[in-house]
Amino acid sequence: MENRNVSILIYDPATREGNQMVGVVEDIRDVAVMNGFMPEGEPGIPQFERELVIRVDAVLDCSQGPHTDRPRDER
Repeated sequence: MENRNVSILIYDPATREGNQMVGVVEDIRDVAVMNGFMPEGEPGIPQFERELVIRVDAVLDCSQGPHTDRPRDER
């Protein structure tokens, strides 16, 4: 994997606020092989369930309107 940078957004539409976690994928683990799990998929090609281990470097506030991309500890 060449680009291991990730960003995960958790957003509550009721409050119109959320958080964004920015980090790097440190490891990818195969959790399960689900051959035939998706009948509409190509036959003979198994599907994999994977777990991503992510090192979170920053947690940012997020809102629907204008906002800064400053980490929570810099507010």
